[in-house]
Amino acid sequence: MSKTSTIDGWTGTATVRAVLWGGLVAGLLDLGFASIYWRLHGVGPAGVLRGIATGLLGREAFRGGAWAASLGLALFWVIIGGAAIVYVLAARRLDLLRRRPVPCGLAFGALVNLFMTHVVVPLSAATPGSMPLSQRLVVLLGCAVCVGLPVALAVHRLGPAGERAVVDRVASRRHGWSEGT
Repeated sequence: MSKTSTIDGWTGTATVRAVLWGGLVAGLLDLGFASIYWRLHGVGPAGVLRGIATGLLGREAFRGGAWAASLGLALFWVIIGGAAIVYVLAARRLDLLRRRPVPCGLAFGALVNLFMTHVVVPLSAATPGSMPLSQRLVVLLGCAVCVGLPVALAVHRLGPAGERAVVDRVASRRHGWSEGT
């Protein structure tokens, strides 16, 4: 069985790599951003993770201790992984998402933030807090840069065109070819 998909040459390996690397980098950046942002507002990393757990546990998560923070961390990675999967699968069909990773990634990250804020949180057990517009814009920008951009760049780099470019570079080094030959 061939590993090549019928959609623009994507392989199962390229898809998984783009999801894993894009999701990993996005998750680490977003968790770092959230930790720094909320630390400036008096909330430590465990409090950030418990805040995520409120999506399932409601306000009780803030009294939950380490297990609630662990649940928040697990939920965080599920959300980031889901976002990465959505972008990678969309990029398999929409060439623009692969060709223009910076504007598309930034837009995707902003959309993830808006979706979480206006759809997921209201449907969850979390009690939405109020945040001034300036803070909402900082968080929106953080999500655009820390979530959307790394996933889009992973797709650009690890998708079919990026995969071929890496193979071509390795082959040219192995055979002593120059870039122009």
